[in-house]
Amino acid sequence: MLKRAYGNDAMRKTAVYEWHKGKMGKWVRGKVMLEVFFDYDSVIHSEFIPEGQTVNKELYLEILKRLRDAIRRKRPQKRTTHDWFLLHDNAPPHRVLIVKKYLARHSVTTLDHPPYSPGLAPADFYLFPRAENEIERTPFCGFR
Repeated sequence: MLKRAYGNDAMRKTAVYEWHKGKMGKWVRGKVMLEVFFDYDSVIHSEFIPEGQTVNKELYLEILKRLRDAIRRKRPQKRTTHDWFLLHDNAPPHRVLIVKKYLARHSVTTLDHPPYSPGLAPADFYLFPRAENEIERTPFCGFR
């Protein structure tokens, strides 16, 4: 059929099949951490932390800066009125002085997460249903 339509300029049938054949790699198992910031309505900011990278004070500070930019874009009224709270746990990067100073300088009110408090689990009710939608739209490179 190709020969009939294009004459001698047509590609060979096997060349067409080779051209369309996908190259499948092997799946690579790995873990990726997801930092998610959300409110009652939707996910405000999320970032994947690559495997092997530790969330230290410098990285967490950079994430908070990007969070402020995301709030400025998605919830501008919250940024100008400082009418938002940050609930985070007692992880070491959340408690360091440089992070506390940054949050104080930008008038961010923090709510401390009580340790071992199963009654306070906003992620179960607000985050997980919305996170599924975020993850479904994210392309992953799981092949090598």
